[in-house]
Amino acid sequence: MCAMLARGEVFPSTMEQAFDRFVCRIINCEFDSAFQIADSFSSADTTDPVGPLLRLLVCGMRDLDFDRTIDSAGFLNTYRTTVKRIAGYEETHGRSSYTMTLAGFANATHAAYYLRQKKYVAAVGTGLDAMKLLHEAKAADSANYDVDLFLGLYEYGKAELRRRLWMVLFWYGGDKHQGIERLRQCAGRARFAGPAARLSLADIYINENRLDSARAVIDELRREYPASRFILWSRAKYLLAAGQRRAAAGVYGELSDSYAAAAYGTYNSLATRRRQIELLCEERAGAEARRIAKKTLAGTCREPAWRHSAPCGEIRKLAEKGGCDGGR
Repeated sequence: MCAMLARGEVFPSTMEQAFDRFVCRIINCEFDSAFQIADSFSSADTTDPVGPLLRLLVCGMRDLDFDRTIDSAGFLNTYRTTVKRIAGYEETHGRSSYTMTLAGFANATHAAYYLRQKKYVAAVGTGLDAMKLLHEAKAADSANYDVDLFLGLYEYGKAELRRRLWMVLFWYGGDKHQGIERLRQCAGRARFAGPAARLSLADIYINENRLDSARAVIDELRREYPASRFILWSRAKYLLAAGQRRAAAGVYGELSDSYAAAAYGTYNSLATRRRQIELLCEERAGAEARRIAKKTLAGTCREPAWRHSAPCGEIRKLAEKGGCDGGR
């Protein structure tokens, strides 16, 4: 069961319950249900841009979950619809923290679409536009903590962005402590973006070697969103950072099972199963690793579409004699 979300009133109060359901579906990777909620907003009001924006966010989070673009044309068409709807809404109702937040979220999601494809220069334009809009939304309403999700992530990540794009952003510094503080504010006060901020903080705490803080956030999220692959990924990263590799192997097994039950998830299921087997081999649990490898090879890896895939090839090597040394 999903918990009620934190405070924050940038979005109309009439949308609160639907937003709670939407965020719950997103975090639990129930993307089809999230699409239905997004489309219900569009059906209820053909002028408000929040429906297309929510659909855009589902596309972006689904691509993040699967680490690849599922529907490029659908994503770009939804982005154009969102931008057009925002412009029309502002013509009628004027510019506000609400509309600037929607536009900033849309542009940030669009920039992330190109970053995942390593098209860094293409991401710069809408990415910087997003930050400008979100800063303006915050200036217009200091109680708008939803914008601190992207502002905090950007502030924390500017050093890496600057390293990749020094010729464009050579003048742009970064303060990761300020970024973390923005995310903490968002996590505690934003109704819509708060759970995403907590997920981001978990990964940042792992990167910063603040493992006790990471574990506290992850354990809290696991209780609220037990079906979330996003949280399983964070837990696997935490366990590896804590040196608990055998436990991490078990989490990769959970990820594999979850992806196997999801549309578009077969490749991810095989990739995470391969990682589970690798970790078991490293932990000298060779017998268990080979058992899981042989079961996978007799199942999905026998299917024509996957027989010659990279994960199946690697699993096949691990299953061979000597491919996974050590352990009983």
